[in-house]
Amino acid sequence: MDEQPGEIDGHGPIPADLARRLAADPSGSWRRLVTDELGHLVDYGRTTYEPPADLAQHVIARDRTFPRRLRPHWRGDPHRAPGCERPAAKCDLHHVRWWSRGGETNAANLVPTCERIHYGVHEGGWRVVREQDGTVVWTSPAGHVYKVPPATYPVDNTMTIKKDNVDDGRGEPPGADQAS
Repeated sequence: MDEQPGEIDGHGPIPADLARRLAADPSGSWRRLVTDELGHLVDYGRTTYEPPADLAQHVIARDRTFPRRLRPHWRGDPHRAPGCERPAAKCDLHHVRWWSRGGETNAANLVPTCERIHYGVHEGGWRVVREQDGTVVWTSPAGHVYKVPPATYPVDNTMTIKKDNVDDGRGEPPGADQAS
């Protein structure tokens, strides 16, 4: 509906008006591509089960680890549990809404799980839900609920420039023109 160009695989960009006409042709087939704000593909719909490398890397970077917070107190021992602190890069990527039940291969529907919990979800009665804010809610077979908030990263302020410290291009230190 805007003037952004369309793209034809194997051909390249096409004008927006041509893309709209092709989109209106009932004999055509279309594939939806959803990207993040940096242009990285984050949603493959149901075109593939296995997350492609770029989507897997996105989910791994977003979630970083399979959280220790899933560790319930089992038999009084807080260190024995079905979970681990395994890096997301060494985990399986689980479809929250299972592929076999219509789930899509996209960032919102994937969470890293260690092999034991992945097996537990499919065979042992664990349930997982990803909330809209990124919180992942795990429910054990015994009904224990574990809410895991999204991973956070430190804020990068290295590019923040204070107006008073900007070189004005005259070769003088900032504030040199101000009388003291």
